Amino acid sequence: MYRVAIIRAYDALTTVAIMAKVTTYDEMDGQTETSVFTTGTTITGTGEPDSEEWLRDVLVGLLETL
Repeated sequence: MYRVAIIRAYDALTTVAIMAKVTTYDEMDGQTETSVFTTGTTITGTGEPDSEEWLRDVLVGLLETL
C-alpha cells in the first residue's frame, strides 16, 4: 500500500484557492484506488512577494481547515 498527497494552490488577485487530494493505493501498480480524501478552502491573498512566505500562508490556511 502507498499513499499520495497532491496540494494545489492558485493565487488570483485577492483570493488564494487551495485544494488537497489524498489517494491510497492497495497495490504498487498505481491502478487500484482504495480511498480518496479531498478538501479545499480559500484564504485572502495578501500579495506576498516572497514565495516561501506565500507557501507558508497556503499550508497554514489548509491546515486550519483540517
